[in-house]
Amino acid sequence: FFRSNRVFFLRSFGHLSMRSVLLRCTTTRMDPFEALRYFWRSVPVWAGFSSTTEAPAGAPSLQPPAGPSLSASQGKASPEPPPVRLIVGLGNPGKNFVDTRHNLGFMVVERLAAKLDPSEPKRGFQKAFKGLHCTVDYVLPPPRKRKAVPGPKGTEAPEVGSGQPPGEVKGAVEGVPPSEEPGPPRIVRVHFLMPETYMNVSGNALDSFRAKVPVKPEQILVICDEIALPFEKVKFKKNGSSGGHKGLASVESYLRSRNYARLRLGILPATGVPPKDLAKFVLQRFSPPEMKRLQEPSGVLDTAAAMAEDWLR
Repeated sequence: FFRSNRVFFLRSFGHLSMRSVLLRCTTTRMDPFEALRYFWRSVPVWAGFSSTTEAPAGAPSLQPPAGPSLSASQGKASPEPPPVRLIVGLGNPGKNFVDTRHNLGFMVVERLAAKLDPSEPKRGFQKAFKGLHCTVDYVLPPPRKRKAVPGPKGTEAPEVGSGQPPGEVKGAVEGVPPSEEPGPPRIVRVHFLMPETYMNVSGNALDSFRAKVPVKPEQILVICDEIALPFEKVKFKKNGSSGGHKGLASVESYLRSRNYARLRLGILPATGVPPKDLAKFVLQRFSPPEMKRLQEPSGVLDTAAAMAEDWLR
């Protein structure tokens, strides 16, 4: 019966497979006419119409309802992935280069990763993307809530010791409600990368990361040492040239762009004169007094980590 009427069924229901119906007929020993009735009840008549043919009046639409995509397992709208940021610390791999001036970028990255995720003080970096890599889902702090609305032009904020309640502004307009409560927490997925391709080829690891995780130059922050800045001085720039730094030059060559942020930490001696043998100087370890000034609270590493955290916001 089905073989003789196969052309009819294929023309009417060409987008469906009759294999399941035939299998049901053979496995359950169902009568062919009973299988036909089963097939006819399970498939609406208008399902066989082509896209150019109008469905009968009153037939429900076969188009999926508009709206957010739903998860098949949970039946909930799939959340959007958080925005991505990449923080790269430049340096040289290996025990011979630990605590050297050229590895300031590594030090800041390790300090910042532990700061953003206090639950793991000794955060473990895994080998990936030709370097050491880890990820932190950083919850951005909520925006500050405005306590009152400034008054007419010429009014100023209360000074310390003025006796005015904190958070208020002189000349505040009465009856104006404060700003609305902040919404759900904002999350940024921060990737930390410490290339192990050595300083002069740092861009190779960055290129390996971008091959797997799409990230724009504007979403990248590179942290490195800088001989042109005095020791303990930190400078941030949204873009610019490499300034003669070979690590930044490598990053720029692989990115083919200068529109990435950079955070430079000064290593210039107190004399203010760069050493003659610069290559030897940057590969030397910091002296004990210098390491103490780097590691102390509110020192160079904490200052650089705070500036990098501000960049995330």
